[in-house]
Amino acid sequence: MRSWKHSLCAALGVAAMALGSTTATAAPPKPTPAPDTTYENLPAADRAAMRAQDKARTAADRIRRAVEAGHGFAGLELHDGGVRLWYQGTVPTAVRTAVDDARRTAPVEVLPARYSLAELTAASDRVVDHLRAHPGGPAHRVSIAVDGSGLTVGVDGTSGVRSAGLPDVGAPVQVVVQDRVRPAGRSNDTSPFYGGGYLVAQERWACSAGFGVWRGGRKHLLTAGHCGRPGQTWRNGNQSLAVGTAVDENPSQDLLLIAASADSHIFTGVQAGTSIGHVIGWQGVFTGEELCSSAATTTWLCGHVVLDAGNSSYCGHDAYGTWECYTGLVRSRQEDNVIAVRSGDSGGPVVLPTPSGVIAKGMISGGSGADLLWQDFATANAIWGVTPVV
Repeated sequence: MRSWKHSLCAALGVAAMALGSTTATAAPPKPTPAPDTTYENLPAADRAAMRAQDKARTAADRIRRAVEAGHGFAGLELHDGGVRLWYQGTVPTAVRTAVDDARRTAPVEVLPARYSLAELTAASDRVVDHLRAHPGGPAHRVSIAVDGSGLTVGVDGTSGVRSAGLPDVGAPVQVVVQDRVRPAGRSNDTSPFYGGGYLVAQERWACSAGFGVWRGGRKHLLTAGHCGRPGQTWRNGNQSLAVGTAVDENPSQDLLLIAASADSHIFTGVQAGTSIGHVIGWQGVFTGEELCSSAATTTWLCGHVVLDAGNSSYCGHDAYGTWECYTGLVRSRQEDNVIAVRSGDSGGPVVLPTPSGVIAKGMISGGSGADLLWQDFATANAIWGVTPVV
């Protein structure tokens, strides 16, 4: 069976964008890095919404460090300028201490959870195993509730709700109708390469560059794993320049590393624009926070509100008809119901703009309508030890 790793396009063949001509054209001068205006150019309402969450992010980050080893932890959520911590059973002393410390920064509620994240992750894994074994079935994605109440499984149409045929996974499962996720510039970038530009391989399908990163003292570009495979040579969007060669992949987490001359900047303007922002670091993701994306086709788009900070999975067919599943993804929804992802966006950056630069949050996997599914930067850091070029 041919692996989806041999494909640069995403599920159902719609995530990639075919390119017409391979004729090399002269690249324009590389945009000269200038003082970052990404934050200043945001609409005032977007700036206000993001800044209103700053104290809550700081408080939630303090709590998360304390609960990483907590067996009863269910979820963390930014809510109305404060933090909600969902916990099953007795809250350990170390977590209570972290909560008290965090309350000096923002309000924190500690709420009871029916199930722990560990229990629901095991239940979600059983659902994914079922989806993987039933490619013809109506069910195609699953998410864990941040409050520890159970799982949500997405199916095709109202008939799918009745015929999902899911196994008993030891936790409540809500079955809802959801569109299938379709994994999804910046076309003439030059070295050193920026995040958000088109990437093209020999099959002549396009994805987006994520972030320039360091790994083992060498520079790479992060992008989506379903875009390619190790050993594959990548070029810029108009194929005028070689970008680098893919050297490592984590299929289940939808991550790919390309050895390349990478830069600390990402494109933040329209396709033909030269607006850039510089990356100043990376940060974890919280349910409830609002972020921006900057992929090659959709380009700069803000208003992505996180619904699930890293506990969503989906399955779909790749261009060769192989049924594959991607797990541990963040799910967000564009607050104005704007289309969040288009063909060629897979791998593109998700960021938090600040007055000092942009903070790396993750890389796009796919989406449907206003929904965006993406892998958080923390996962790439945990797997490969990568850090952003800054």
